[in-house]
Amino acid sequence: MYKRQLSISKDGKHPLNGKVKQIRQQSKPFNFGKPGGMGDATLLKTTRKALGRKDFAKLELTEATAAKVSKEWRATWPEMDQHFWRIEKMVNASPNGRASVETLFTGRIRGNATFCATANNGFQALGSDCAKNAVWLLAKAAYVDPGSPLFNSRPNIFVHDEVIAETPYAPDATGVDIRAHNAAVDLGRVMVNGANVFLPDVPIAYSRMAPVMMRRWYKKAESVFVDHPTHGRVLVPWEPEEKPAV
Repeated sequence: MYKRQLSISKDGKHPLNGKVKQIRQQSKPFNFGKPGGMGDATLLKTTRKALGRKDFAKLELTEATAAKVSKEWRATWPEMDQHFWRIEKMVNASPNGRASVETLFTGRIRGNATFCATANNGFQALGSDCAKNAVWLLAKAAYVDPGSPLFNSRPNIFVHDEVIAETPYAPDATGVDIRAHNAAVDLGRVMVNGANVFLPDVPIAYSRMAPVMMRRWYKKAESVFVDHPTHGRVLVPWEPEEKPAV
C-alpha cells in the first residue's frame, strides 16, 4: 500500500495525486510529533507555523480532525504506551525532571533533556547524526577532493533531509551538462555512505535517492531525465510550469 501511495504521489497526472499528497502531508505532523510527546494543540500550532497559513489551510487539519487522528494513531501503535512509560521513568529519575539520553549506534549523549526532547531523541537523533556525517563527507568532496564529481560544488543549504548544493552548469549542444549530472548523482551516493555508517541493520539503498537539478530551489521540484546519445539517461534541470516573477 505504501509503495502504491508513493508512486501516486510522484505521478502528477494520476487522478488521486492531489488527495494522496494531502493525506501524506496530514500524516507527517502525527508521524513525527506524536512519538515525541506532542499534544494536539501544540501539533496544530507547530504545523501552522512551519507551513504558513495558506499551505496549512490546504491540509484541512482542524482540532476535531487532530483529535480523531491522534486516537487512531494511539490505537494503531499501542506499543507507544511503553515508549512513553520508559521516557517518563527516565525523566522522573532526575531531581530536576530532565534526562540524559544516548543516541542509538552513534553513542552521542544529550543531557538536560525534557520529556519531549527525550522522547524525540529516540527516533530523530539518529537521523540527525546520519545527516551531519553526510554533510561532512560532502564538504570534503566539494572542497578538498579534486577527483570527486562534487569538487568545486558548494553545499549551502540543508533542509530537513535534503542537501542543496550549487554546482557549475554549462549545457552542451544537446542541452545537458554531464558534469552537473555527475555531481547531482554523486551527492546521493555521498549521503547514502554518510548515513549507512550508523545503519548496520537497515542500510539505505542508493535507489531510494532522488537527485534533482534546478536553477533555483523549489520544494515541489522532481527528477527530470532525458536520453543522451552518449551518456544514456542524464539529469537536466526541472522547470516550473509558471516562470517566477522577476
